[in-house]
Amino acid sequence: MKRDDEGVPCGMVMEISGASYIVVSENGDEYRCRTFPGTKTENGDSTLVAVGDRVELKVIETGTALHEAAITLVQPRHSALTRKRDVRRNRSKEKVQVIAANIDQLVVVVSAFDPPLSTRLIDRYLVFAESEEMEIVIVVNKMDLEDSKETRQLMKPYKALGYRVVYTSAEEKRGMGLLRKALAGKLSAFSGHSGVGKSTLINQLSGQEDRLRTGETNMKTGKG
Repeated sequence: MKRDDEGVPCGMVMEISGASYIVVSENGDEYRCRTFPGTKTENGDSTLVAVGDRVELKVIETGTALHEAAITLVQPRHSALTRKRDVRRNRSKEKVQVIAANIDQLVVVVSAFDPPLSTRLIDRYLVFAESEEMEIVIVVNKMDLEDSKETRQLMKPYKALGYRVVYTSAEEKRGMGLLRKALAGKLSAFSGHSGVGKSTLINQLSGQEDRLRTGETNMKTGKG
């Protein structure tokens, strides 16, 4: 397992399920981890552990299918996707909820059709990404349903500003090579409205088409 300069084992949080965290080291070892009252953080009054965090561990058990460890320290984050907590409803001391940490790149997924393409959503994420000094990739999915000049015309201002725009059809596996190239070597977070095809794209990219559950968009609400 990868260790820091002082020999302490460390890795990255890849998945959170309840109070359990899956941490993967740089050599690929997986650890099922938990926090404890002595777990320290260098990130103030925000979520203690988030996906993407670099953490230091105390190994408890090895040799099983999934090694066991305790998270002793959450290292400083260089970026974070966040939202403010409602202090009136929040029982914890966290003032900021961290959705994902240490992200290099934000991938904004919109749909060419069903749900309708929203440039307002793109603009909101652009403002956020620029404030966090993140790179951004705009993915226009479902091009098999609406590959029109109008759709591409809407994307021209973003391309003119230097943003990367990738057109895809997850269902027909179109544009996946270009998307993989845009993601190569970066830790990316996928964002977008429900029903635009985020899970389907990730399934295609991972080569595990059934790993994430996906559903059809509700024709009445436009959500899914």
